[in-house]
Amino acid sequence: MNCKEALSDYKINLEVVENKSIRTIESYMYDLNLYLSYLESNGIDTMEKIHISDVDDFFNVYMETHSPRSANRVLSAIKSFHKFTSLNHPAIQNPVLYFHGFSNGSHLPIYLSVNEIQTILDSFGNSDLDIYQKTILVTLYSCGLRVSELCSLQTKHVHLDQKILKVLGKGNKERIVPISKTAQKVMVNYQKKCRPILLAKNKKEELTTFFFLNHNGEKLTNRGLEYIFKRIEEKTGCFLNLHPHIMR
Repeated sequence: MNCKEALSDYKINLEVVENKSIRTIESYMYDLNLYLSYLESNGIDTMEKIHISDVDDFFNVYMETHSPRSANRVLSAIKSFHKFTSLNHPAIQNPVLYFHGFSNGSHLPIYLSVNEIQTILDSFGNSDLDIYQKTILVTLYSCGLRVSELCSLQTKHVHLDQKILKVLGKGNKERIVPISKTAQKVMVNYQKKCRPILLAKNKKEELTTFFFLNHNGEKLTNRGLEYIFKRIEEKTGCFLNLHPHIMR
C-alpha cells in the first residue's frame, strides 16, 4: 500500500470517524508528512516496506535538532497512524508496536556527548581486537542495553537481517530492540570474523550460545566488560570515567 494513500485514509478517519479538531489534524499531518518524507528519501514508499529500524533511524535524525518531548509528540502520531493502517489492512504489520517513548532526561546527568562517543569509535582500526571492542561499544550505545542484557544476549535472539534484538530485561520481560544500520554492520563483521575465533578457544564440551564471548570463548561477564572498557580508555586516551552504565 502506498504511504501517501495510507496517510490520506488516515486523515479521513481523523476527520470523519474520530472527529478531531482542525488544529489537531494539522499537527498530525505535519508530523506524519515529515516522517513519510524521510522514509521516501530513503527509498521507502509503501507501508509494507517500513521496518522498526527505519523508524529508529528517523528518530535518530529527528532528535539531533528536537527535544524528547517533541519526539514523543511525533511518535504518538506515528503510532496512531500505523495502528489504524494495520487494523484496516491486517497484511501490513505495525512496525512501532513495541517502540517505546523517549525520556525527557530532566533528572539524568549527561555523561558522554555524541562527539565524544564518535571520537572513541573513530579510534578503532581493523584488527580482531578493535572489531570486538568496537562492536561492544556500538551495541551498548546504539541499542541502549544494560550491561547484564548485553552479556546475556543469545545468538538466537540476534536477528541481524531483520535488524532487531530480542532482549530479556528486568523481571524476565522480553522486549524488541531495533538495531541501527551502523550497529548492524559492525555486529555482522564481529559475528563473521571474530566470534568464530573466540569460540574456537572454548575448551568446554558444550560450546556457549552467547553472542558476546570473552577471550576464552566463554560468556562475557560484567567484570570482563569493565576490564574491556578500561583497556579502551587507556588505548584511546579518552579518560572520561568510562564505564558500561554511562553508555545508556
